[in-house]
Amino acid sequence: MTHRLFIAIDLPPDQRSLVSGTIDTLAASGLPVKWEPSDQLHITLNFLGRLDDSAQAALRSRLPAVTSLTAPFSLRFYFLEALYRRHIGSLVYLAPTGDLDALLALQKSLASLLTDMSIPQPTRFTPHLLLGRLIKADPVSTKSTLDRISDLEFTPLPPFTVSAITLYESFLTKAGAYHQKIGHYGLK
Repeated sequence: MTHRLFIAIDLPPDQRSLVSGTIDTLAASGLPVKWEPSDQLHITLNFLGRLDDSAQAALRSRLPAVTSLTAPFSLRFYFLEALYRRHIGSLVYLAPTGDLDALLALQKSLASLLTDMSIPQPTRFTPHLLLGRLIKADPVSTKSTLDRISDLEFTPLPPFTVSAITLYESFLTKAGAYHQKIGHYGLK
């Protein structure tokens, strides 16, 4: 059996509540966006694709070696951004600041582990928290929506501590993807 997996940073409950409030505020502005449910909010570090049971077991046994070398660090969602993607849908997201060096080092260590396990990894990583996806429209409407997003006021959220990573299994349905936690790995 194969499992569609990814590794992510979960938000602490207070941060999740603040981000959910941000989504509610944005949704009230009437933007044509399909917003993420609050229980699905996370920062994806590495997408693994489909792994069989034995590869998943090997990964789960090797993840503590990476997390044991990484100390907890602080992030803060500081920027509300939109990313235009012509053929696959544009995104609305929060971009973090804070100890980005630690975040990038963690992601790079995970990517190295996955590459050693023959799990391909992209060479570029842009940390972000996906809030929603623009509903596909003609280019003029999309540009107008992106302009509206760039004009919105966003108050940066308070910092939070990243103290663990989570291994998720992702399930695709007609209603969208939903994610189930299958492993939790504390940082040193």
